[in-house]
Amino acid sequence: MKRWIDHLGREVDIKDEPQRIISLCPSLTETLFALGLQEQVVGRTRFCIHPAPQVLLKQNVGGTKQVHDEVIDQLQPDVIIAEKEENTAQMISELEKKYPVYVINVETVEMALQAIVDLGAITGREMQGIALAKRIEQTLTQAKIEGGLRCAYLIWENPYMVAGKNTYLSSWLSYFGWDNVCKVMNGRYPAVTLEELRLLNPQVIFLSSEPYPFSEVHRKEMQQSIPGSQVVLIDGEISWYGVHMEQAVKEMERVQQMVQKGEELLDLHTRETLQTALLHWNMMKTSDEDDAAEDADRFQTDFYRFIDAFSTWWKATPNRTALEEEARAMPEVQWIADRLPVELWIPFEGELRELVEGREREGDHTEQS
Repeated sequence: MKRWIDHLGREVDIKDEPQRIISLCPSLTETLFALGLQEQVVGRTRFCIHPAPQVLLKQNVGGTKQVHDEVIDQLQPDVIIAEKEENTAQMISELEKKYPVYVINVETVEMALQAIVDLGAITGREMQGIALAKRIEQTLTQAKIEGGLRCAYLIWENPYMVAGKNTYLSSWLSYFGWDNVCKVMNGRYPAVTLEELRLLNPQVIFLSSEPYPFSEVHRKEMQQSIPGSQVVLIDGEISWYGVHMEQAVKEMERVQQMVQKGEELLDLHTRETLQTALLHWNMMKTSDEDDAAEDADRFQTDFYRFIDAFSTWWKATPNRTALEEEARAMPEVQWIADRLPVELWIPFEGELRELVEGREREGDHTEQS
């Protein structure tokens, strides 16, 4: 028996090389398997799905917020591995009356790597834990991407909730160069309105697949609501630390390439004039009576600046077409269509038609007001 200090500063007496382990956190369960403890893990939650199918052969003890006490009693664990964010304090308090409960707490990428080492140490797999942490650290170093873009990461709908300050997700995004605009808000997972999101002005909005299952339908709705941002679906399992960090790196590379592809479709001037026009479109929609006329004039001027910028890009692009249907299918036009609300797509479509047909509008758009 050895006494350990867990991540909450609690003293926990654990049997040397415990032979009966229950894990109450999916990412930790997967990591225990990666440490070679597949025989020692006897219980897991119903949310522990990796690595399949091996983990599914282990006893389901309930959820991450509520377990079946009678099932745990039947398993007679040598140690229960819990997680501060996943599991409730009350549940941990009840379990530790009968069994050693070691609580992991992770809020940064660095803490995640240390958690792997600690998990190996308390289970008799110290060298394996150190080796796995070094391997993942090397993967992170080799794959590190300096995105440099402002982002928001949504985890829930109705109300919308985001990853805020002091969260592993925020640290993970920061490691890859993303600037989480929601870290200035109060709370770790604050609720946010669409208007607050617009004011935070993220360049990219991530919609996570878990815990709320955002889908393509949600992405399109969000893109219409905040057209000035690029809305991207992302695999929510990037929030899984431990061995799953290697898979999460691949997902970050995928979304980075997706965002870069969108950013490279049009020249910077065209994209910036579109973003400015959309910003003033939203301001016009919410302006009071005193500012309505001024906001409308500002929007109209900026919208036609965007039209002129797009026209210049169109005339310079070598792959332009003389067929309207083909023009609409161009990735650059699809990228714009994804951001324009219906009310703005109609006039843009008219301008696109004239460009395809080779007609010039009379007058300078930027002088209209």
